[in-house]
Amino acid sequence: MANKQIIFVVETNEKKKTDDIYINKFIRSYYDLSNNDITIKFVHMCGKTNYKNKTVVTKINKLINQNSKGENIVIYCFDTDRIDKEIDDLKFLKEVEEYCKNNLYDLIWFCYEIENVFLGKTISDENKVVEAVKYQRKEVSYDDKLIKSLSIDKNEKKTNNKSNMVLVLNKHLKKKVR
Repeated sequence: MANKQIIFVVETNEKKKTDDIYINKFIRSYYDLSNNDITIKFVHMCGKTNYKNKTVVTKINKLINQNSKGENIVIYCFDTDRIDKEIDDLKFLKEVEEYCKNNLYDLIWFCYEIENVFLGKTISDENKVVEAVKYQRKEVSYDDKLIKSLSIDKNEKKTNNKSNMVLVLNKHLKKKVR
């Protein structure tokens, strides 16, 4: 059976890797990766406006080429920021949705930020790494309430502490039997 590679394209940079921590921890806790046929990789945009930057696209294509005989899934991950109040944020997210659609990529969004979804609060830029590392180390229970907040459809992306993460990942991964 061919190897499945899931490439997450995230806003953070390669040094901080804060988005990687939240996404990786959730996947490894909630989904069954025991058959060792699934590889999780991250491409770092170093800022959301770099989503179609040549360097980012080159990194994605390099990973796909390394797994040329397997299945490759590209998932862009974005914070929605203040799409409920800022027209530029909404316009940007629509542009990203179109880009993902045109390239056959999936899109995961976090309202308003990934920290809002997993921690329930906004974290200042200077504290994001510290908070992500604390989250990585602590025992987290992915209860029904959290799973529901991660299973919101695209029409509800203006609701704080919500994401469509589970809806996207359920297409590609099997949940652990609990």
